[in-house]
Amino acid sequence: MDPRPIQAFRELTQCYGFTWDPALRALAEATFDAFSDSDTELLLTKMQYGSSTYKTSTDVRGLIEGWQLFGLPKYGETARRVSRFWWNDCLGTMPVTYNNPWGVAGAFLYEQTRDPAIPSALDFGLRRMATYEGGVGASYIAAFFEGAPYAMSVVARHGEDSLAPWVAYRDYGFPTSVVVFKGLEDALDLAVQTPGSESRRRVVHTPLKPEITLQVAGGWPAGMADWTGGDLHTIVQRSNGAASVRVPKDAPAGAYEIVPAEHGAHFVLAGKPTPMVLHAPKYWMLPDISPAARIYFSLPPVAADAQIFFEGKARLFDPEGQPFADPAGVNGWVNLPGDRPGLWRFEPIENRLVRGRNFPPFFAFGRPAFHFEPPMEWEKEPPARGAVQAVAQDSLFTDGAVAGKGNQALYLAGKKTLTFPAGAPHGAGDGGLFVPHREATIEFFFKPSWSTFDLGPGDVSRSLVQIMTDQRSHWSLVYRLDPKGVNINLSPQEPSHSLFGSMYLNDASRSWLRVWRTETLFERDEWAHIAWVWGMEDKAGPHKERLRL
Repeated sequence: MDPRPIQAFRELTQCYGFTWDPALRALAEATFDAFSDSDTELLLTKMQYGSSTYKTSTDVRGLIEGWQLFGLPKYGETARRVSRFWWNDCLGTMPVTYNNPWGVAGAFLYEQTRDPAIPSALDFGLRRMATYEGGVGASYIAAFFEGAPYAMSVVARHGEDSLAPWVAYRDYGFPTSVVVFKGLEDALDLAVQTPGSESRRRVVHTPLKPEITLQVAGGWPAGMADWTGGDLHTIVQRSNGAASVRVPKDAPAGAYEIVPAEHGAHFVLAGKPTPMVLHAPKYWMLPDISPAARIYFSLPPVAADAQIFFEGKARLFDPEGQPFADPAGVNGWVNLPGDRPGLWRFEPIENRLVRGRNFPPFFAFGRPAFHFEPPMEWEKEPPARGAVQAVAQDSLFTDGAVAGKGNQALYLAGKKTLTFPAGAPHGAGDGGLFVPHREATIEFFFKPSWSTFDLGPGDVSRSLVQIMTDQRSHWSLVYRLDPKGVNINLSPQEPSHSLFGSMYLNDASRSWLRVWRTETLFERDEWAHIAWVWGMEDKAGPHKERLRL
């Protein structure tokens, strides 16, 4: 028998579909019974090919075909469980990956359940797929010629107007949440993909850190406690990274807030059309999708000093649907009028960083009906800074990072540099006394006269630290935009703003260490604390390099 028994089942099923030979059907059914186990999570344990899930991203197609051809309930239940496993795994991600079953599993689950959230997630996947620019090998072809047609068929039949809302974004290390409204007679079902603990792919014997928390937005109203209905919701955290949230019908009506436990990329999908917004007081970034999403935000009747920032270009529209400022697109900080309250929208031309200032920081994706303003406080801020206060070019010092007597900082303007010797040879023969090669830290406060967004388009960078060892090894700490990621092994593959450190040991022929601190932003005239750390992880571990900000 084929070492992958599900693949053998698929081949026998297909042969039976062409020949109607009862002997082939009997072989197919016997093969299924040989690997099926009704006591397991996916009904697959016997005769594992690696594990219960290994290669099932490909073989799920055989399970679906077996159910469609033979119609036996146990085939249908197995196909549904394996499809749901991979649907959760692929949710909200780029579907162009190795043998990705996103379109096949989604279309099958929709036929079985008519779940209105599935067409929305398939629509999002099609938009993500449209931005794919990499090479396509044999294992990726199925995403285009199989997954995409299945997805398009479901989306076309379901209709755009009845799609459930989704929120997808990268938080860039800033606090965010997703807030959804529950009506008095409604139940809420939400699917969430968000970074979790490293226990996702392994078993540990310590309590797991929850990947998300659910709370009432703005806190419980006066006089209301958990026992009045706040003890009814459930969160199911899965080992493959997805989570399910259910707020039942008899839970209190109002706004519920999903708070990720860790920073990164997040995707939240509602189970049906309902108001749902991203709460993002600072910077955030949309994933690459095409066509671009329409993003809605509201200006209050009094909107003094309201601004919105676009790192890339975006088309901005007022509440009447008229283009604001340049119809071809705006970028940078845009001053919003204080006399045009209502629901504004923007449509990204480039999916880059966005930030709102001095208006409610709630953003709805897709349709204006999804926008609402939760009962959450937000802070007003001074307008975005322009040029920094001038300091004389010949000044040696300026105000420092820590307020107090004698506080000052070295002022390096123009081509000024600070150079210091490594010191006498290290007693252990490891570089210099002040800069050992194998283990050390360079730590400093840094206040640039520029911001991340002053650096301009393209692969621009700013050098912060340069070190030349006595063996002429070149070490550097650089800030770089990397607008399309870095095509180097073990490097960030998505657009990012990175502190990049590179170093050799004393012998330049030894391994080259590289480290990225991605999603790093510098604001003009604001202090940042940087620590460039390198050394052994532990006595038996590898030599590692770290960047902290």
